Amino acid sequence: MWTLSLGASLPTVIWAQVNNKSDLWTCKEEYPKGTKWKSFSYMELNILVLIIPLSVMLFCYSRIIPILMTMKSQKKHRAVRLMLVLVSVFFLFWTPYNIVIFLKFLQYLGYMHTCEWDQDLNMAMQWVETIAFCHCCINPIIYAFVGQRFRNLFLRILKEWFPLCFGRFRTTETYLFSIGVQLSCTHALQHG
Repeated sequence: MWTLSLGASLPTVIWAQVNNKSDLWTCKEEYPKGTKWKSFSYMELNILVLIIPLSVMLFCYSRIIPILMTMKSQKKHRAVRLMLVLVSVFFLFWTPYNIVIFLKFLQYLGYMHTCEWDQDLNMAMQWVETIAFCHCCINPIIYAFVGQRFRNLFLRILKEWFPLCFGRFRTTETYLFSIGVQLSCTHALQHG
């Protein structure tokens, strides 16, 4: 993966140029004129950032889910739900970025070649890049919220900090404890 990432970013590293225009410093790729490197970079982004990862995820999870469904564990549905959430979140966060990249590719080819499109795509790129890159931070949170122990600790903290808002929610641990106490009391009363 490191080799693939290094190889994919090499053209950008090679052709990155710092320019000073009217006291404004910019850094962007200056691909050689008459070559297909810029077109290649747009297609490379779409393929390496969305198509390949999504295909790998779908393939692997489509192989894992049938195996999980044959198991008798009660947690299999939670695992399947986690996989579906991970794929959905990946798709939702990275698709807008790849759509804007594709539109920039079309603009480079000569379609939508107006100042308005250029401004709109540059503004859209700032937004969708932020959304896409936030995805890297969200996966650990998804894994944490799916875990029951984390949810119980999180709810306990919320109850302590905001008792009026979250005081009525029960964690699984306190719920099981209260059932155990009730059963013990009932058992003690019945057997005297």
